[in-house]
Amino acid sequence: MTLSWEVEDADQVVLTRFWDYRPAEWWKNLPLIGTHNYTVPDWERNPIYFMLDAYDTVTGNHVAAGAVINVICPETWFFYPPPDGCPTAPTYSPASEQPFEGGFMIWVGTQDRIIVLFADGNYPKVSNHVDEWDGGAICDLGPPPAGMFHPVRGFGTLWCAEPTIRDRLGWALEPETGYETILQSTTMVKYNHTYLRAADGNVWHLLPESSGWEKIPVVP
Repeated sequence: MTLSWEVEDADQVVLTRFWDYRPAEWWKNLPLIGTHNYTVPDWERNPIYFMLDAYDTVTGNHVAAGAVINVICPETWFFYPPPDGCPTAPTYSPASEQPFEGGFMIWVGTQDRIIVLFADGNYPKVSNHVDEWDGGAICDLGPPPAGMFHPVRGFGTLWCAEPTIRDRLGWALEPETGYETILQSTTMVKYNHTYLRAADGNVWHLLPESSGWEKIPVVP
């Protein structure tokens, strides 16, 4: 990628690249007429912002011009309708899901991760945990109420070890369901959204900063 410019009546020219709306790289003492070659990193997914500033240090005059380079996204979302933004490459994984009185647990096998979705309105509304189950026995907190279930395996290990999670979720409403999931996230500098396929074929949408979640119906 080549940027070019032409300015007059200036004695100082500076080119700046911004990242997350903050200056990240500078090229100073540039000629009044010139070009600059820039290689876009393979990992870049967001628009690239440049600003050219020209100064006359004698008169104090200053002019600036900006350029926005939109990067072609190499990936597509795994579901429709797709959200805005460029996604990460999809992660395919064995998964399981279980509904509780106060939310859900989701296991993502390739990440050795358990995601907890809370429905009680308190914060955090989403939490992430390493799957600590080693194949052994889990706690037994007594028989669940009629029609409900004691979680087992990784879900049960976390549920037993974390009283706050147990209190917020309550008992399981059904046995866990195994399935294959797909996971993608947006690729912003921060405040990213995560999407993963649910056991019923719809999509869990996890909001940034553990601030919330929802289930999105998929359009065939």
